[in-house]
Amino acid sequence: MKKHITNITEFEEFIEQFDFFKNAQVDEDSIKSDGIELEVSLLCPLDDSPENCEVYDKFLFFTLEKHAYVSVNLTFFNIKNSEIILNKDEHDEALYIQTTDIDKDEKSIKFIFEHEGIKHIKVEYFDFCVDISFDENEKTYAHKRLKFRPLETIKKLFP
Repeated sequence: MKKHITNITEFEEFIEQFDFFKNAQVDEDSIKSDGIELEVSLLCPLDDSPENCEVYDKFLFFTLEKHAYVSVNLTFFNIKNSEIILNKDEHDEALYIQTTDIDKDEKSIKFIFEHEGIKHIKVEYFDFCVDISFDENEKTYAHKRLKFRPLETIKKLFP
């Protein structure tokens, strides 16, 4: 899906409809800014179901797996200023969006990440314009984790 939005209210409605920025994490390697445009990709989690998990190993009631995300690419145009306060060297864990502040008077959008409440990306714009692109069917798997799945194991043991 590709979407071109030039109205901040429409952008707010879009993110509410798709609930994209809840538990989304930033792909730090995707951030590009040249003073006119700012591009960033967010990894937005899919529902926690077995089909959205890539299993690497199983033992008893546990699985070691990676979870599925949809990569959502945002390209902001007409940038007046951008402020990117992220430092990969300071952390190993993923940066999840805690809140998204949209200030229509200041003409700014600020993505604030959970990491100590300091890390953020702020975009100030002249006229709002963003391109959003993603494919809901194209899954990206990330972050190994141990998952407790007792029901699946019991069903296999006692069919």
